[in-house]
Amino acid sequence: MDKHINLNILLIEDNPGDAFLIKFYLEDSVLKYARLLHAEYLKTAVDLLQHNEFDVILLDLNLPDSRGIETLETVLEASQGGVVIVLTGLNDEELGLQTVTKGAQDFLIKGQFDGKVLTSSVRYAFERYQLQKQVLNCTQKLNNANEQFDAAQQLADFGYWELDPKTKSMFWSSNLFTTLGINAPESAPTLSVFLKSLPKDVAAIIETSISKALNNSGLSHFSFNIDGQQYTCQLKSDIETANDQQIVATIKKV
Repeated sequence: MDKHINLNILLIEDNPGDAFLIKFYLEDSVLKYARLLHAEYLKTAVDLLQHNEFDVILLDLNLPDSRGIETLETVLEASQGGVVIVLTGLNDEELGLQTVTKGAQDFLIKGQFDGKVLTSSVRYAFERYQLQKQVLNCTQKLNNANEQFDAAQQLADFGYWELDPKTKSMFWSSNLFTTLGINAPESAPTLSVFLKSLPKDVAAIIETSISKALNNSGLSHFSFNIDGQQYTCQLKSDIETANDQQIVATIKKV
């Protein structure tokens, strides 16, 4: 982060002495250029959260109009899961630990932290939250890509599978067995499970095609029939190194 860190911070604290000390710590640190707003009541804090965006929220759980975990829950809801650092009393360490399980990024015990600790907590909580958002965004993009892939397969009415010849482990698309008109196995995806789920004659055709693909890399096509429905399979063997081979296939109704 930059030498001087510009953050929007909301301090929710009703004790004037504690509020003064926290403001002093922040002004005497790399956070001195932070935009700091202060609320003494939960109601005031919620109003500020509804009309402003804050990078970090410093929260005293015990306020004139709210106490305990409910204070945290209200702030998290109003901030839509923002970065909250809880400020607890000397005898509330167990409560502080509980707040982290409820969604707080960190907690500090009043009287047991100085400006350096406060600054570090604010910085690390903010950085950790940003990292979590990036991971969540990447996961969401991956999920969306998988959903789009499955949707495309459903529109095209074909199934897809991959095989690692060394481990015999497989990956198959969610609609592969729907396309084939048979029940998907509940066991972990392996070659033996896949073949056992198919009619014996179809399993024999696919097993033979896999054996040929292992000896002759490239693209091959074959057909088979299940309950009067004709299917075509396009099977490809890719060899990147002598010890790294993968078989991929698509199955489509004719």
